[in-house]
This record gives sequence, structure tokens and C-alpha cells, in this order.
Amino acid sequence: MIIIELFVKTYQLVKDNLILVQPLLLFLMLLGLVMAPVSMGGFNLAALFVIIGLYSAFGAGWYNMFHRCVKLSSTQELSPEEKAANTISLLKEFFPGVGKYFSKILVGFLVYIVLLFVVINVIGGFIGAKYIGYPQSISSSELIQVLMHGDKSSEILNKISEADKIKIWLWNGLSFILISITTYLTMFWSQAIISEDKNPLKAHFESLKTVLKRPFTSLIMFISYWGSIVGISFLSTKNSYGFIVHLLLLLVLTLTIVYFTMMMFLYFEKYRKNNNISWTNSFR
Repeated sequence: MIIIELFVKTYQLVKDNLILVQPLLLFLMLLGLVMAPVSMGGFNLAALFVIIGLYSAFGAGWYNMFHRCVKLSSTQELSPEEKAANTISLLKEFFPGVGKYFSKILVGFLVYIVLLFVVINVIGGFIGAKYIGYPQSISSSELIQVLMHGDKSSEILNKISEADKIKIWLWNGLSFILISITTYLTMFWSQAIISEDKNPLKAHFESLKTVLKRPFTSLIMFISYWGSIVGISFLSTKNSYGFIVHLLLLLVLTLTIVYFTMMMFLYFEKYRKNNNISWTNSFR
């Protein structure tokens, strides 16, 4: 099966190119420094722009390293010295990637955000209004606050009826489903930009075609990736763990992100064009 082969080859590539972990660790540390004042001082629009810019610059360079790594993997029978040289050379691909792909990754990310906004507010709003209904005991602004902050809005939740609490739970569930579907269908947009130099709009369309070509394979990748991220993140919220355990969880999280990012590049560049698009091939 393709998915088993994909998991194995991804492991081999990550094992031989652990240098890909370093940029991500540095980025997460930098992101933590930027987020620290935001978490203490509340939402800051300027900080949001900085975070989006940092992600776009980092993604452009880091994804270019993965692209180069997959290309180098096609070279057969390399000696250990040649493999080591190729691995070290990946770092040289970071800044050229930033220069070449920054604007496209930035626009692609903004397109994804706009898609989420449209899907949640237009499609989600229609479905929710028709089949769930709006809570009657709170205002629309309070509803938005509850949907965004959940349990942190305890004062609002305490004053509403059980029927309205169920409606809020259903609205949250609907939003989660729509976000998951949108993210699933657009999961390869950055690969399309880096690997094929697509413009951001075409990259999202290419992602859709890639997902629908083998939806079962893509779905396993998507669930494995985000299931792992959610599971590790949940464990990280446990305050009973010591510093060493939290450090290990951060390392595991980093390796998980590297692993599945490699898998998506490997699949996009090596596997998706093997067969013609058809529903009989989709579930291989």
C-alpha cells in the first residue's frame, strides 16, 4: 500500500536529515518570545502581523529545505559522507527560499484565512441558523465571546439555559468540522507553491486536486498529523509534569511536525502523479 511505503520512506528521510529540526526549534523559540507579551497584554493587531510575517518567512525557507531534501533523495547509492554533505547543504537552501517564496507563502496563508472565514461565516452561518438556531438568552456579542474563548467565558455560560448551552456546543462542533474539512482540502497548498512555483490561488486548487486524487491516503495523513499534534499538545498542558518532561514533549512535537511535513512533500512530489486521477485509485 502507498500509505505504508510513505510512512517508511518518510522515516528514512527524516532520520538522515535531522538537521531540519534546528530551524523549527529556533522558530518556535522566537515565536514564544513574540507571543509572551501578547499573552500578558491581550490581543495586539501589530503582533498578529508580526507573527504572520514570521511564519511566512520561516515557511518559505524551511519548506524549501524539504523540497531540496526530497529532490536529493532520488540520488541512488550515496556514501555516508555524501549523505552528510547533502544534509548540511540543506541549510543553504533556507535564505534563498525566503527570498523566492516569501510573498507567495504570505498570500497563500492569507487566502487560507479568507477561505476559513468564508466557510465558517457563510456556509457555517447558513447551516447553523437553519439546523441549530441561535441561543436566546445571550446577545450575539456574548455568543462570539463564548465561541472564541470557551470555558474562559464562565460568567456568560453560568447565566444561560441548558438548551442554549447545547446550541453553543453544536455551534462549536460545526465550526470544528468546517475548519477540519477546509484544512484537509487545502493541506498541500504550500507544497504546490514550493515544489511547482504555483501562484497562491492555483496552489490551493492544486491541493484540492491532490487530496481528491487519493482521498483515503490524504485523510490518513491528515488525521495522523493533526491527531498527533493535538495529543502531544494536550499532554503538554499537564502542569504536573516536570521541566524535563515538558522539554521532551517539545522535542517530540518538533519531530512530529518535521516528520509529517516531510511526508506531505514526499507524497506531493513523488507519489501523487503515479496514477491517473480516478476513484478506483483513490483508495489505494
